[in-house]
Amino acid sequence: SGDIRIGALQVSKLKLAKLNAKLALAGGKLKVAPLSLNLYEGSTSGSLSVNANGNVVALKQTLRGVSVNPLMKDLLDKDVLEGRGDVVLDISSRGDTVGAMKKALAGSASLALKDGAIKGINLAQSLRDIKAKLGQPDTTQQANTNQKTDFSDLTGSFKIANGVAHNDDLAM
Repeated sequence: SGDIRIGALQVSKLKLAKLNAKLALAGGKLKVAPLSLNLYEGSTSGSLSVNANGNVVALKQTLRGVSVNPLMKDLLDKDVLEGRGDVVLDISSRGDTVGAMKKALAGSASLALKDGAIKGINLAQSLRDIKAKLGQPDTTQQANTNQKTDFSDLTGSFKIANGVAHNDDLAM
């Protein structure tokens, strides 16, 4: 058992600060609770547990005021979403390989972002184009990284089962 305090840490491209964690390890089980840190202009708090008996991992975290774009770029190498807000995760998985763990991912997640954008498409411009082209043959539009759809609020909750996230309440 013990405590960890780290002022600044970079894991791969992910940048963290003010990490505080209380650790307990016994019988092949690691529990990190509470686990708090600052990241990307926001903060997070929650817990992490790992059980070597069955290769089970569980994560419960609440991210508050996080700037999503730089987090996604550094963590997932994706540049598709801008905004600042809250993300809540309660997920778990088990398996002998990373692929098996992806397929077994389960739990829930939610997000509430403000003043952001979805990159790759400008929905307002697309709707204007469709209105202008009514009566013409069907067309498709490719994603364009220079375009984006601004939003004032984006919220949604997700149920995750067998590695697939499902949403019924996405609002923008």
